[in-house]
Amino acid sequence: MSKKVGRSKDDSMEADGDDKDRTMLDQGFDRFLSRELHRLYDSVLNEAIPEDLALLLQQLDERPKKPSDVDDKG
Repeated sequence: MSKKVGRSKDDSMEADGDDKDRTMLDQGFDRFLSRELHRLYDSVLNEAIPEDLALLLQQLDERPKKPSDVDDKG
């Protein structure tokens, strides 16, 4: 004889409250994480790109696109 394991109505009501608490905790953690990532990396984003890297990026942008550049190995 198999027995189904499930929640009663009382359990589901408690779970709804837990879900709201988790959601608020998740939102709080997301705000904290966002704030800390900005604190750590905003100064890096404001730094200038090294000249060699900028030149490389410029060369990639200027490179003509040929049909043979498309990867047809699929």
